[in-house]
Amino acid sequence: MRIPLDPDLGWHLRSGQYLWENKAFAEGDPFSYTFSEYPWIAHEWVTDLMLYGLNSLGATAGPVAMTAVFALFATLAFYLAGKSFPARKEYQLIASLLALLVSITIIGTRPQVISMLGLGLLFFILYRFRSNQRSKLIYFTPLLLLAWVNLHGGFSFGLFVLALFFAVELLRVAIKKTIERIKKKEVHFRILSKVSFIKLAIIGVVSGLATLVNPYGIRIYHEIYYTLINTTGAAEIRHNIGEWTPVHLSHDMGRQLFIYLILFAILLLFSLKKIDITHLVITIVFLFIGMSSWRHMPLLMLAITPFWVAIAQTLTGHTLAKIIRKKYIIIIFVIALVIICRQQVTALMELGIDPAKAAEKGRYPYDVIQYLKANPLKGEMYNEYNHGGYLVWNYPEKKVFIDGRMAIWELDGKNVYNDWQTIGECEEGYLELLDQYNVDWIMVRWQLKLANTMSRNDDWEEIYRDEIVSIIIRKGSQDED
Repeated sequence: MRIPLDPDLGWHLRSGQYLWENKAFAEGDPFSYTFSEYPWIAHEWVTDLMLYGLNSLGATAGPVAMTAVFALFATLAFYLAGKSFPARKEYQLIASLLALLVSITIIGTRPQVISMLGLGLLFFILYRFRSNQRSKLIYFTPLLLLAWVNLHGGFSFGLFVLALFFAVELLRVAIKKTIERIKKKEVHFRILSKVSFIKLAIIGVVSGLATLVNPYGIRIYHEIYYTLINTTGAAEIRHNIGEWTPVHLSHDMGRQLFIYLILFAILLLFSLKKIDITHLVITIVFLFIGMSSWRHMPLLMLAITPFWVAIAQTLTGHTLAKIIRKKYIIIIFVIALVIICRQQVTALMELGIDPAKAAEKGRYPYDVIQYLKANPLKGEMYNEYNHGGYLVWNYPEKKVFIDGRMAIWELDGKNVYNDWQTIGECEEGYLELLDQYNVDWIMVRWQLKLANTMSRNDDWEEIYRDEIVSIIIRKGSQDED
């Protein structure tokens, strides 16, 4: 029950609106003037339509509905991950809840939550298949990937997990045969049958082919390449964009994760003799993925949750479940739930009925947009990266210089994100870039270097300032023709 404040939400809403009204996909970029020729791939198109539809419920009801739906998706993701290992419900719920609590400050009304749900569902399908090789759930995997590829680009993690699961299960077979060869006797070590491996291989291939059923075909992998592999774009976002930077312990969220991992490691030490190789390898792989960026940290929590359930069941049997069922534990939980709900409802009522307050909390330029609508400026603007999505949705009268989609965009040597940085840091050639992009006015936080520098430039002047941003115009640009 929160007002969504993600900086990219605005362009997702505008994308959904564009698709709904035009019944077609944009051939270039319809929201920026700096890179209109870029062949934008709206890989989250179904999610964008869903966000736009939810938001259409009303000024307050829409944002709350978006948050509620995506909160449900996130909760289901962790619940399915916990349910993937057959154990007592208490352990499944505790593991899911712990992982959710560690991740909760990162997840929100964001399309990547869809990939969390997809990953949780995939873990559920695969681990259930391993425990019961006759399970028919495995046949739904291609359908999951078919839906996933049209909901979010994180579908690539689904294909990766399929390949990883197949490889680790083959490793289990090799380990079993090696031990039997050494001990010269049969070892009771559960492995997949030959038929199950063939089934998995076929399902993996079909799932891969299913991802090609999207509006862009194989071009969908272009976006994956530029986001995760392309050295220029990937390096830029990992160094400069907060959610893509590596997880570090100096942050409160990092310390929560560190405590969680320490507790998990202690549990692991007490169950070394009964460690499941598949759980261990998948957790280690996702440890590297999750620590590589804040954005991917919840994926680590999803991968580790089935392992946590397995260890809890192995170590404590029914003891922990009996403790959890005690009345005073349930009463404490209910009291905590009531307190949290009250806090959330109070905050929601303060912000939800007033878009200005919501924007202030997110440090978005609400007041200046009201000014611009009453006093429109001519020419092109330069805006901040984090304000781009907000402007795309709330000030469609002007196309933006940059927004959250564009950090990885590169075409024929052109990289708008690099140019945006050069201008923002007032580096060599920044004035030439302002001329090249025909920028007639700048709207940035007045504390930034660019605002201070340009306000002292004889060819520019500041005409507006509020608590967040200032507007600096090129002299003569707003004169009557």
